[in-house]
Amino acid sequence: MSKHTRFALASAMALIMATGGAVGLAQAKPKPAASARTPIPPGAVEEWATLRDGTKLAANVYKPEGKGPWPVVISRTPYLKDGRADKEKDPDGSKGRAALAKQAKRYTDAGFVFVLQDVRGKGHSEGFYSAFENDVEDGYDSVEWAAKQPWSNGSIGITGGSALGITANEAAMAAPPHLKAAYVVVAPSDLLANSYMGGVLKEKDVLGWSKQQGATDEVLDSQRSRVTEDAIWDRNSMTANRKFIKIPMFNVGGWYDIFNHGNTTNFEYLQNHDAKGARGNQKLMMGPFGHGELSGDLEYPGSDRLTLGGDQEIRWFDHWLKGVDNGIMEEPPVSYFMMGPARKGAYSPINGIRTSANWPPANREVRY
Repeated sequence: MSKHTRFALASAMALIMATGGAVGLAQAKPKPAASARTPIPPGAVEEWATLRDGTKLAANVYKPEGKGPWPVVISRTPYLKDGRADKEKDPDGSKGRAALAKQAKRYTDAGFVFVLQDVRGKGHSEGFYSAFENDVEDGYDSVEWAAKQPWSNGSIGITGGSALGITANEAAMAAPPHLKAAYVVVAPSDLLANSYMGGVLKEKDVLGWSKQQGATDEVLDSQRSRVTEDAIWDRNSMTANRKFIKIPMFNVGGWYDIFNHGNTTNFEYLQNHDAKGARGNQKLMMGPFGHGELSGDLEYPGSDRLTLGGDQEIRWFDHWLKGVDNGIMEEPPVSYFMMGPARKGAYSPINGIRTSANWPPANREVRY
């Protein structure tokens, strides 16, 4: 994987601040009153967005040097915009805050304001946390809030991986007028399908993640029984609502990732069947990675050529938020790493980069 790919992916996954689980609907216990507020990362200014119901959400705003206004990239996280402490490695959280500031610098150096927002009920934000149940409306309101700030020129992009990719997808489904593009890493199409594979609950991924988010025993019991489709699932489902998306989206997935089906199917639908503005303006990149670092004895040394054009996320936002003619839309819509045997020391030449005009790639059925 190239340094650009590694950094972009690491930035997305570090913003996730997850502990290795998948995501599912969860409701948190009410936040206790904090005796001391977590410090914000260096270089950030905390600002507040007031939503349609009066709830205020906190965001760290990082600005480029010089005089604005600038285009804006926003990311909405349930994993705390100020980072979280590690009892052994980072007890006061200072290393985590420095890492978040470094990731934000990637955007500000490229001439974007970067906004990292605590979702409803998390971190410094007001409200009650109910995972992904409010992020359609809250995403809409947050994008439109960012568009009206004095540091913003009204051209907004949204980015994120895993849970942050879900909040990005939900904001895109709401179709806020000032949202121009999205960059989504390892995010599913439907939480129902990804939580109950073939009707069986993924206990560790779903309930484990919910426990980490502070879900009550009552909510966990409810999750165990929510195996069938209902109005709440459909309200936040990409398959039910992606027809409303009107923007270009760059989907990045991994063949070993728990959500790879979401990246490919979301691309396939948006590229071929979606509304004007989305149709024909999508990108898909599939690499040989998972939801975090791979374990075992596999390696894919040829994957560094997936991003020959450099940092694809910055190129994507340069094109759609700034109007830069950088050639990204003249490149094939799909790039993927075709995998073969890849044990260390026994790497097959079958492995390699492929491109395609669409997904799935051209193919033929062979019967044996």
